[in-house]
Amino acid sequence: MATRLWVLATPIDGRLVELVLVSQVRRILRPKRPIVGMRFLPSRLRTRLMNKIIMSAQKRDVLQDVVIWSRKHYRPRPLLCRSDGEIGTYRRCCEQFYPDRPDRVQTDEAAGRAVHSIVDTGFAVDTEVKGQTMQLNKLSNALKDAYRGEDVTRRVQHFDGWIDRATPEAAGVNGYDHTATVKEYYDLCSEFMVFGWGESLHFAPLTPQESLEDSKVRHQRLMIANLELQQGMTVVDVGCGVGGPMRRVVREAGVRVVGININKIQLEKAKRLNAEAGLDHMVDYEACSFMDMGAIKDDTFDRGYAIESTCHAPDKQRAFAEIFRVLKPGALFWGQDMCLTDKFDPNDSRHRAIKRDLMRGIALQDIATFGEVNHALEAAGFHVIKGMDRDVKEGPSTPWYQPMESRHGTLGNALRRLPWGRRAFIAGSKLAEVLRLFPRGSADVVRLLDRTADACVAGGKAGIFTPLYCFLARKPL
Repeated sequence: MATRLWVLATPIDGRLVELVLVSQVRRILRPKRPIVGMRFLPSRLRTRLMNKIIMSAQKRDVLQDVVIWSRKHYRPRPLLCRSDGEIGTYRRCCEQFYPDRPDRVQTDEAAGRAVHSIVDTGFAVDTEVKGQTMQLNKLSNALKDAYRGEDVTRRVQHFDGWIDRATPEAAGVNGYDHTATVKEYYDLCSEFMVFGWGESLHFAPLTPQESLEDSKVRHQRLMIANLELQQGMTVVDVGCGVGGPMRRVVREAGVRVVGININKIQLEKAKRLNAEAGLDHMVDYEACSFMDMGAIKDDTFDRGYAIESTCHAPDKQRAFAEIFRVLKPGALFWGQDMCLTDKFDPNDSRHRAIKRDLMRGIALQDIATFGEVNHALEAAGFHVIKGMDRDVKEGPSTPWYQPMESRHGTLGNALRRLPWGRRAFIAGSKLAEVLRLFPRGSADVVRLLDRTADACVAGGKAGIFTPLYCFLARKPL
């Protein structure tokens, strides 16, 4: 691998220094063991990826010095770096910004604070790639915070075997708890799911003219319209994830929302994102299972919705009964559930295999049919107003699984979602582990999600599975 690195430190005034880092990777002919997973990538893509990885490492080295610089005096006229070369040359150059004597440490923050602008450029690097790099940096930090040095590989292996532990014979011995399995699923996968799918962690009916993101917005607005939300109402978001739909509901309907989530990692991310959006004053949170919302009184909420959450319930009727309890009489309830279609044949071995892969990969103890969802709602006391698979529609349409099978949106999103992109990301995650940018075991999580995406596509193409069964129900007066 032939690489070159240039560093230019330009003093703007007595306290401001602009750093320009330029990295060039000419060609990678024979990747060695640390990047063996990249061998199958096209040469040009492999070179661009390595260029960004090297630049990320150099920027990390620079930022280590910023902590020191921000506490020091600066010499009146720092000299420019006049030579190109390795990062060591840059380090020696930076010594000029350190104080002459150790006792000259500036404690006055206003007088001693340095402002740094780090600009990175490269060959064949466009705006989209830069945006992807920023998101990868955020992902790296989020993964380290979520996994906290734990053995991720062991956790993935343990999760992978949950179906065997959930059999009636094994469950009686080990006391299997499906709620814990669902929590572990989101503990492991949430950050990668947000990176690959966005803050709204749900599917949506697609049209040829729309991106996935636009389709999700349209789908959420359909829900808002069906719920007949009015300003001043209090709404429960059952299984709120990281709060993507919640933020749209608050912004566009002017209602207060209470997010229910057993997963503390997702809940903390939802709180942070809501605060960044300036909506935290309109949202409350309950860290509990929607199977048992004992902290919430009866007849509390004017409306409720559950988007791809009650599909995780070990007992759907009991989940709906608990939601029924916390809704006020006359309240509307919107749900979106993952279901088997009428085309599913329990005697077809291929259908059974796809169902098992979906259950294992998404932590679904079972996958209900449309009729079973409606029956559970009615048994809990709801009146079902309507229910339909929203992937079935008239006119031009795009299958709900297309973003995971062929390009639908920008190239950057394709890299995350398409089969070849997911394989490349597995290889990149292995490399990121070697470089300590990702925690060890991260690639195993990506592999789990890749396998689950394949199962979703297989279920969608076979016509036996849909994540778009949407219903509207009412709690009687």
